[in-house]
Amino acid sequence: LAYRLPPSKYKAGAEIRRRLQAVGVLRENGREHLRGSLVVPVRGTQGQIHELYGRMISDDLRASVIRHLYLPGAHHGVWNEAALGASRTLILCESLIDAMSFWVAGQRHVTAAYGVHGVTADHWQVFEQHNIKQVLIAFDNDTAGNEAAVKLASALVAKGITPLRVVFPPGRDANEYLCQMAEPETAFALLIERAVPMQEAADMVALERQTPEPDTAPEPASPLAAEPAPRVTPNVVCE
Repeated sequence: LAYRLPPSKYKAGAEIRRRLQAVGVLRENGREHLRGSLVVPVRGTQGQIHELYGRMISDDLRASVIRHLYLPGAHHGVWNEAALGASRTLILCESLIDAMSFWVAGQRHVTAAYGVHGVTADHWQVFEQHNIKQVLIAFDNDTAGNEAAVKLASALVAKGITPLRVVFPPGRDANEYLCQMAEPETAFALLIERAVPMQEAADMVALERQTPEPDTAPEPASPLAAEPAPRVTPNVVCE
């Protein structure tokens, strides 16, 4: 932005920077919040920008660096909302970079949450508005993604929406899977075809919440996890 904005010593430059700080694009110290990121706007159906998503793209980042960034404050808007009215089924990813991975692989009825706990009131409103009947949960195949998928499935069932689980290889997400596939359209179509029903998992979680706490501590239970990933199929080659 420094190459595009008027100098801060001028009134116009100072005013623009003040407004950018107010919405979170610039931090209080003047640095860009999404510096070093691929930036994707979340637009409404009328073209208005509700949110900005930044995905850090450097290969030499420290392990502590947050790779997925959003504007400060509550999240608003639903990415790719305009395309969701074409189907009663949608794919819901954990992040926008994962949703875009489905999109470039030919699966256009896709959107993204704002992280594993980032299904917002705007998402639920869009689901109702477009009469969504089935959601394919395409969260990462890791502990956080699997646990969040089970909780989300329970909430979807309560809304009358059928949840399915898209299963990636262990520890993988949609973008990593895309980068490994020589024929991504075929590979992602197979992922969708082999999505696992989650009705039983959602019922199990609901039943556990209704069960009274025992007098003695039970043995630790294994966390609910996604079904094993499908075997490698013909014509889908990993690089």
